Amino acid sequence: MSPDDLHGRPVLFIDRAGVTKADDYNRDAWLRSIWYTMHVISRRSDYQKAGYVVIINLRDYDISKCGDRLGAKKLFLYLRECFCPRMKAFHGLFGSRQSPVKLLLPAIKVMQGRHIRLRMREHYGYSSDNIRDLEGYGIGKQHIPCDFEGTLTREQHLEWVSSNLQEPGL
Repeated sequence: MSPDDLHGRPVLFIDRAGVTKADDYNRDAWLRSIWYTMHVISRRSDYQKAGYVVIINLRDYDISKCGDRLGAKKLFLYLRECFCPRMKAFHGLFGSRQSPVKLLLPAIKVMQGRHIRLRMREHYGYSSDNIRDLEGYGIGKQHIPCDFEGTLTREQHLEWVSSNLQEPGL
């Protein structure tokens, strides 16, 4: 989780690039961490009004080796129906226009319904290209982790979580 974007919405950055085979991750732990972060977001009334932004890094992600259809289905169900704040944008970061995911995106968009389909944007190219594209949506380097050529550190994320858990009345 990173600081708010220019529109006052929290930015949830999901990194799938490190997953190179199906055994590299635990679906339940992955979904639990997203659920926990979304719970923190839902406790703030200003976030409930402004919504949130999701950025998912799928660079170097090979869907044929480590695609998890059930995990993706549950993630979209959570984002679409289970949280009070509404998702305002969903940005997918891809390394190449030749990504096999690009072939599946039209079908994925249709299956997720109108709300998510109209909010999905794809970004192709190197990290610097993706960051430049995201800046047009009010998402700067301060919202992107250091591993992805941004400036957000793990310590800043942990500070954000602890400060949001200590809000008065929560």
